Amino acid sequence: MSRVWLLLGLSACAASTSIAWRWWPALVSLLGHGAHWIGAAEAAAWLACLCVWLGPARSGSRLRAPVRSLLTGLGLSWSAFLLVVPAYERVWLELALGPAAGCVALVCGFEAWSAHWRPQRSRLARALLVALALAPPLGEAALRLVARWHPAPIFVLDLRSPGNVLETNRRLHNGPRFGFSLNSGGHYDEEFRARARGEQRVALIGDSFSQGIVPHSLHYSTLAEEQLGFAVDNFGVTGIGPLEYEELLVREALPLDPSAVVIAFFVGNDFELPPLQPARDPGLRSWLDRRHVLAWLVPQRLVRLLAERRENPSGIAGAQFERAQVGARTQDERYPWLGHPELEQPRISKDGFLRLERERARLACGSVEEFLPSAIEALARMRSECGARPFGVLLIPDEFQIEDGLWAELGLEGLERDRPQKLLVRELGKRGIPVLDLGPRLRAVEPLADGKRHLYHLRDTHWNTRGNAVAGEALAGFVRALLAGATSDRR
Repeated sequence: MSRVWLLLGLSACAASTSIAWRWWPALVSLLGHGAHWIGAAEAAAWLACLCVWLGPARSGSRLRAPVRSLLTGLGLSWSAFLLVVPAYERVWLELALGPAAGCVALVCGFEAWSAHWRPQRSRLARALLVALALAPPLGEAALRLVARWHPAPIFVLDLRSPGNVLETNRRLHNGPRFGFSLNSGGHYDEEFRARARGEQRVALIGDSFSQGIVPHSLHYSTLAEEQLGFAVDNFGVTGIGPLEYEELLVREALPLDPSAVVIAFFVGNDFELPPLQPARDPGLRSWLDRRHVLAWLVPQRLVRLLAERRENPSGIAGAQFERAQVGARTQDERYPWLGHPELEQPRISKDGFLRLERERARLACGSVEEFLPSAIEALARMRSECGARPFGVLLIPDEFQIEDGLWAELGLEGLERDRPQKLLVRELGKRGIPVLDLGPRLRAVEPLADGKRHLYHLRDTHWNTRGNAVAGEALAGFVRALLAGATSDRR
């Protein structure tokens, strides 16, 4: 083995050890006894480099295929890094340099050791080691290519720009709904046009609630439109959040000069925003943060999907809202569950639904203070981009905030169920942004005979016909107030 390999390995060990020494008090404070494992890994790396690399160099022998050894060691190090480090930070990468050098050294030593075996056994052992090391990174590259050319929900990643997220999700959900074709922008509405002089048009921007699970005529934006007597343009794409709302606002809504803008903020998951400051090392993070690595995420998603399919085959096999009754003529005949919630079939298994709602409740009600500044900042930017145009926020509650039985079933009594709305209303009010919380309106609906309000589809998390009717009436009143306030200001 040449002296170059020795110097590179020892240099990596020296850099990693110096960083560990500098950060040692912080590591002990953060990890406790776990910090000693870092020290042990650094010591093992030094030992491996000195014993494996220095030994062959002194004896004058040459290791076979040094490049293969390097790639194999780095592949093993990459997999180990993802297994050990839950979230990428620069310091973890720097601390991993020494152990990675030690891993490469061990692979080099294995190459030298296996050279003395029988040729067939030696080649097989090396091939298995290379396959074990390179299969995960090569699989990741293949998955990214597949995701690029054939996007699907199972391949969705969060480490992208809002524009890319928006376009990817727009392509994923661009089919007709209840026989109604989406417009040219991929939105569940008629074609949009610029506002004419003296005309009123409102832009409503949201997520999957905008591409709701009811016919277009029963969607809350359409119902509000009927009450207002003018257009409510329903800009929305499934699976997006506030950063994508801002992208839609700037790129698509504002160029049409709407009279007012309303952002439909879903409390269930719109708090899941990245930090206000851009993340460091986006390229490295996309490969060294398990939350953004498809080779880590896709197998887990497949396992959950298969488990859900076993528990609830009817809900996964096909979208219920696209399965009309054969031979039916009217909308009520085609989709009888629209007017009769008791006829509806669940789209998610009970365990899967409770798990989803419990995760959302813990995020929205338990960790809201952590994510609130990012959400407020995003909404404030949108308000600023609208200029003098009326701007408001419609707060959409999650089902666990409306159905008392569901909240009790989640077993999260220690959390305050309406805390997200209280904080949002308070903070947005300080900035002069009008807010309408739909929670009180939805909770005011009388329960049916079984004691449930039945405003959301059965185990689906989106409004049904009843929920859309309440939201449509509330939205119409909110828009009237926004436009009346703008008229008063001009006077």
